[in-house]
Amino acid sequence: MRRLLLFGLIALGSACSGGNNPSVSEAPHPSSSEKSPSDAESVIIKKANGLEAEVLVEGTGRRVRRSDWITVHYRGSVINQGTSSASESEDSDDSNSEIETEVAGEYVFGDTFKTGVPLRLSLQSVQTIDGWQQGLPGLRVGARLILRIPSALAYGEKGLASTRIPADADLEYEIEILDAVAQTDRR
Repeated sequence: MRRLLLFGLIALGSACSGGNNPSVSEAPHPSSSEKSPSDAESVIIKKANGLEAEVLVEGTGRRVRRSDWITVHYRGSVINQGTSSASESEDSDDSNSEIETEVAGEYVFGDTFKTGVPLRLSLQSVQTIDGWQQGLPGLRVGARLILRIPSALAYGEKGLASTRIPADADLEYEIEILDAVAQTDRR
C-alpha cells in the first residue's frame, strides 16, 4: 500500500509541476513534536522548480483538486531573509533592524493553528500563490505536510508588505488539510 501511495505521489508531482520530474526520498520526521504529528517516516517530494513537499501524515479523505475550495490550518514562516525592501518602514531605522531580526529568525507571518480559525480559499484564485496551487492538489483531506516554497512560487521580487514578507523570501508552511470541496459544491 505504501509503495502504491508513493507511486501516486510521484505521478501527481509530475503532473502538478507541468512535466518537471520530482525526485522523491524518504526521510525521518523532524524531532520537534510540533512539526511531527506522527512517528512514521515522511515522504519528501522535490520538484525541479524548487518546490518541496514533506508529507508528514497522508490523510484519508477525498483528493484535493486545483479547482477546489479548501479549508486548512497553516503556519507560515519566512525561511530566508530575502531582501528587506518589502518589510522596511520609512519611519525609523530602529524598526528596520527589528524586522530584519525577525525575518532572519524564521519570522512567522500567519498561524491558524494558534488562532484556532482555519483559512478557507480557492486554490485556483489568482490571489493564491503558485506554491500552494502546485503543492496541494493530489493530497488527501486529513493530510499534514511541510511545504517549502521558493520565492519565485511565492511573492517573488515584490514580497508582501502587509505581512512583512520581504522580497525574494523563501517560505515554509506547515499545513493540515481540513476540507476540500469542488467549486460548484461550495458551502
